[in-house]
Amino acid sequence: MPFVAAKCLLDRENVTLLQSQAVPAPQNAAFPCRQTSCGFRFFSHASGRKGKVCCRKATPPSMLCCRTACSPRETIDAFARRKRDSRLLVVLCSGRRHPAHPPAHTCLSRSRSMAEAFGLVRRRKSRLASTKPGRYLAILVLAVSVVAGGRSAFAADASIPKPTAATYTELADHLEAYCFERLLPFWYPRCVDREHGGFLPHIRNDNTPGTNNDKTIVFQARMTWTAAAVMLHAPDRADTFRPYVEHGITFLQSTMWDERDGGFFWGLDRGGNPTPRYGTEKHLYGTSFGMYAAATAYRATESPEALKLAQAAFRWLETHAHDPSYGGYFEAYHRSGRPILEPPKPGTNGRQNTERDLLGTPYGYKSMNSHIHLLEALTELYRVWPDPGVRRRLDEVFRIVRDKIVVEPGCMNLYFTRDWRAVPDHDSFGHDVETAYLLLEAAEVMGLGHDPKTLSVARSLVDHALRYGWDEENGGFYDRGFAFQPAFAREKIWWTQAEGLNALLLMHERFPDPEAAYWNAFYRQWRFIETHQIHPLYGEWYATVTEDGPDEAADLAQPWKGPYHNTRAILNTIERLRRLAAKNGQATDTD
Repeated sequence: MPFVAAKCLLDRENVTLLQSQAVPAPQNAAFPCRQTSCGFRFFSHASGRKGKVCCRKATPPSMLCCRTACSPRETIDAFARRKRDSRLLVVLCSGRRHPAHPPAHTCLSRSRSMAEAFGLVRRRKSRLASTKPGRYLAILVLAVSVVAGGRSAFAADASIPKPTAATYTELADHLEAYCFERLLPFWYPRCVDREHGGFLPHIRNDNTPGTNNDKTIVFQARMTWTAAAVMLHAPDRADTFRPYVEHGITFLQSTMWDERDGGFFWGLDRGGNPTPRYGTEKHLYGTSFGMYAAATAYRATESPEALKLAQAAFRWLETHAHDPSYGGYFEAYHRSGRPILEPPKPGTNGRQNTERDLLGTPYGYKSMNSHIHLLEALTELYRVWPDPGVRRRLDEVFRIVRDKIVVEPGCMNLYFTRDWRAVPDHDSFGHDVETAYLLLEAAEVMGLGHDPKTLSVARSLVDHALRYGWDEENGGFYDRGFAFQPAFAREKIWWTQAEGLNALLLMHERFPDPEAAYWNAFYRQWRFIETHQIHPLYGEWYATVTEDGPDEAADLAQPWKGPYHNTRAILNTIERLRRLAAKNGQATDTD
């Protein structure tokens, strides 16, 4: 039973029931409409402090303040998102679409019957004394087993549809519409910098252009890659996205690439000049993304210039960055390409901060993060340029990631000495599930798609993240934890949710089972994303969601937050759902 609801008109002065009307339980109440735009904020009456205070921590814990009046459906949907157990909820709304001043809404979450609820309203009517007399719309929502606390990620859920051809197709259509009607229009063409080239990376939380428009190789490459990926996914839209790919490649080639010494600069100001923040330092991580974008751009457009740029990046790394003694790659470089193996003196390369490199790794160490994205780039380059030298490095990095970086019981070390001795640190659940996908993608390109060891390692990464990093109550992956302990960093980062969505459906496809375990987790993951992570008005994803709700103050776009993770996850999910639908439909026809 998802919801039982009643709509009532209350007299504010006497708090008496004037009119009552049954409201049918919304079919998707447990999967709220993504277009709801209710402005709920928690409010602690005891302290008088406004802001995102968890309802359970407020005093009294049942008080809720809503600065925006809501329709009955929006109110039901909003509480469906917040609900924690099986108690009766009452919301008093002004009935207007405009903000109420002062807020006149209260949530009575302790009530278990309508009579008790109205009794509580009467006893607390003094809280509404500062508002104007009139009638208020009250929504009573009896939430029965909305999200049972402590439920396993693999537990059966009546609200999750069975994985059939029709379900796959319906969800794929839904994701396709979201991607092309809401997600991509947020980024293109608004981020195109027609004055200086490249893409503008800063959009504030209120959807207005920002001023932090330094051009980093990571953001520029990801914007270029995304446009190319869309071309490959939707050939009928290629004419729309081709100009963005060409625009991006031109900027990567003419501005981000160092004409004097080769390699990609990490960051430049909007006009294309070095800044003290980044200096002229270069990095494996950024070079990998430049290579990745150029190779994908070539696959989408068949532009010789794009392929030449990808090849140049690979050869530059071969010349300057490969570690011939222990394998893998050095990560930070002077402008000349010489590896930086110890903290340089202040001001070296024109950069102010010299404690850690541009990715945050201590100088001289190797990192999981750089090498998994190098694996990603080499996979794409080998796909379009099957050169023996590329294959040799792809094999090497693939085995480093699978056999050295990934460890039992399915997690990864973050940092390593030059000879690949692990430096103890935490586990990143987002990188775990992302690497599961990257390993299987690389294995397919290398002709190892059915390799038992790779399949086992990839699955262990996802299973470990589900066991220790999964929110069993609401769905979604937490940020960080340790090998055998629950997550200690429980915020939900946008890119982690995207990579989780991609990996869970991949596991469902590769490891089907009668209980549809991965499908259940995948569907709950998408439900969390659509309900909590996607901004209801702008379509882009909130950077962070905590137990108190989304971080609405954070920028919607910045140099580290582009469309790469969520667009790739959505496009891959659409393609995989359609493939599953076709396969499932054929099986049904055969039966």
